[in-house]
Amino acid sequence: MPESPMPPPLPSTDDVQHRCEPLEAELRETVARLNRAQEELNWKTAFLEAQVNSTIDGIIVVDPQGRKILQNQRAADLFQIPRHIVDDPDDTLQVRWVTVMTMHPAQFIEKVVHLYSHPDEISRDEIELTDGTVLDRYSPPVIGKDGTRYGRIWTFHDIIQRKQAEKELKESEERFAGAFEHAPIGVALASPERRWLKVNRALCKLVGYTEAELLTRSFQDITYPEDLADSLESAP
Repeated sequence: MPESPMPPPLPSTDDVQHRCEPLEAELRETVARLNRAQEELNWKTAFLEAQVNSTIDGIIVVDPQGRKILQNQRAADLFQIPRHIVDDPDDTLQVRWVTVMTMHPAQFIEKVVHLYSHPDEISRDEIELTDGTVLDRYSPPVIGKDGTRYGRIWTFHDIIQRKQAEKELKESEERFAGAFEHAPIGVALASPERRWLKVNRALCKLVGYTEAELLTRSFQDITYPEDLADSLESAP
């Protein structure tokens, strides 16, 4: 019976260590890269969270399925969301709460559903809450550099002060227009070139021109030539 061949000799410890050195170096470099990437990710995450939590706008970020990923305290404050609902991993209660906080819940939820079914669409509108707050709602998709869709971001900006200022300005303009039009004396607004910009009925009656006729003329056009020099000198 022939003898069995002898097995090859086992490599020495030095030989094994020598062969493993490139693998160990590659492994160390891979671990170092992962650690650097993790540190960079941690820094970016901390920076993003700081930005989100320091802004005056309410911010909610959701994934493509509409599940909440990130939300700042300002969003909870604007909608007066109780803490137990904010902390609930199930978004159902929060969506219901926010919806009933709006003056027009059906329109609110209709927009949300529409945007979830149109992930590339950008939306901006205004929503009014039951406490009188008016919010500018802006929602673009979150898309990576490679075109990957990561979800959607919702921002809510309180514009009640701007709305109040617009209302006060409109009321002021209406009061001025009423006083201007119904003044018992002739009143007009003129450009620096002394062309009529706005005239009231009393002035039209005084000079004998219609409003349309006056607006095509200048101050000089309706002034007697002999009075023009004195009138220009006294005009502001």
